[in-house]
Amino acid sequence: MRPFTFVHAADLHLDSPFVGVTAEAPQLSALLRESTFRAFDALVDLCIRERALFLVIAGDAYDGADQSLRAQLRFRDGLERLSATSIRSFVAHGNHDPLSGWSHRISWPEQATIFGADQVRTHTVSDDLGPIATVSGISYRERNEQRRLHREFVAPDASLFNVAVLHCNCGGDQRHDPYSPCTVPDLESLGFDYWALGHVHERKTLSTRPLIVYPGNTQGRSVRELGERGCCLVRVDGTGNAKLEFRALDAVRWETAEVDITALATVDELVAGLEQSLEDLSDRTQERPVLARIALVGHGPLYGELRRAGATEDLQDRLREIGLHRRPLVWLERLTNRCRPEIDVEARANEGDLLGEVLQVALSMRAGGDAQQSAQAALSELYDHARLRRVLAAPGAEELQDILREAERVCIDLLESER
Repeated sequence: MRPFTFVHAADLHLDSPFVGVTAEAPQLSALLRESTFRAFDALVDLCIRERALFLVIAGDAYDGADQSLRAQLRFRDGLERLSATSIRSFVAHGNHDPLSGWSHRISWPEQATIFGADQVRTHTVSDDLGPIATVSGISYRERNEQRRLHREFVAPDASLFNVAVLHCNCGGDQRHDPYSPCTVPDLESLGFDYWALGHVHERKTLSTRPLIVYPGNTQGRSVRELGERGCCLVRVDGTGNAKLEFRALDAVRWETAEVDITALATVDELVAGLEQSLEDLSDRTQERPVLARIALVGHGPLYGELRRAGATEDLQDRLREIGLHRRPLVWLERLTNRCRPEIDVEARANEGDLLGEVLQVALSMRAGGDAQQSAQAALSELYDHARLRRVLAAPGAEELQDILREAERVCIDLLESER
């Protein structure tokens, strides 16, 4: 076998609207809406720079089933750039862009292959000396794809390096919808050398023989998608062994940090600490714009100051103003107050008065389990309301913890002052 290189990407979500952030910060709208396209441009540049034999995209190239004309044209242009340098591309559609969705009539480059939804198709890829690899794949017909599509794959030629492209939930990841479900042993048994997966936005290698890989998405779209995002560069040597190299592509990066108030005596010191935190986040993102969420933690003299109405929001506005003028930009997406009053909460919970009982309930809820489920159930009437759910997203685990901490602090502030 001759050495070659290919690139595996997934979940580009081109033209993602970034609804929450752009509504709150319209001045960031153009930067964010362009970020998914810039990440795709970086993906194409990488393929050309590394002289990849081919690119595989394992689903959700587009963010919506309508496959916006803007997204399709930009996607076509990128694949055309690859085709012009004799780099083949293979694209599977996933749950966000199923083939049943609306698609504009666009002609695709000669070197681009869009997998259909009826059956797995296999294509042989050649270098200057002849066949060297196969790429097999299938697209989603409908968004809610329940077919076990992996069962349609058959490794075609043991003398070549065989790549399978599949958008799926492998291993029952609870954080993602169970579309086209399968297990690692299911895929390992089918005779392919490399499974190029999509759907899970976190970078994961589920198996090394064969390689079963989620590259993650190419551009983080919320604070739930932290850190560098990109693709996998795969180098196959003369013995058929493949080596993975992650390459960052994201145009904007999401990060989180904490600032401890314990040793801070004045608001000036706090502002300086927050500015330094933003500086540190910017430094570690290799000159990319940053969207950051910072939590104030610890306990100290500033606790009372920060509990005043509007204090956190005022600090947030101040830091946003500073960050907007930085180059590269650093936007404080949210400043949260997780500071604790200067009492031992665990010890105070053991006292037999009303506050002690309240704190026992609060600590139980924050620990998770049945109590936390009870908190989620209590909020369900609000977040499941037919009209409100259009504008209110149900809280994730981190947001729920913030709600519970805030409720705990309110109870301490009100009840401790009565002693």
